[in-house]
Amino acid sequence: MAEESPIKIVGDALFKNKKDWFNISDETKGLALFVFNQRLSRYYPKQAQLLNNKNINKASAMDSWFYHLKDVRYIPTLWSKSDGKKKEKEAISKKDKEFLRIKLDLHEDDLDFLITNHLDEILDELKWYKSQEKL
Repeated sequence: MAEESPIKIVGDALFKNKKDWFNISDETKGLALFVFNQRLSRYYPKQAQLLNNKNINKASAMDSWFYHLKDVRYIPTLWSKSDGKKKEKEAISKKDKEFLRIKLDLHEDDLDFLITNHLDEILDELKWYKSQEKL
């Protein structure tokens, strides 16, 4: 079974099964901080700004988010796209997805998320990497 991404692990503990929060490693919390801080800044800009410091302990910052959201079940629009347009996952072949996953050092779930929500940027990255290989 493939290893779950830190974003999925932390997201499940934040919104689905809160008792799992205490079993998540500090490293996993730290890896997910940037993504959650960015997404939650839409709803809690003051809190996100306080936690947007490169010298902050990332695990403690995620713990702060956990306690801030302990009574929140789920924010439905947290992962929604800004333009509202649906983009096809199949815009990138399996071969190109594997190529990008290796080049960007991402888990498959994280790459799928980026393809779903930021397809234009992913296609630009793919084009750039392929141009670099031709050199």
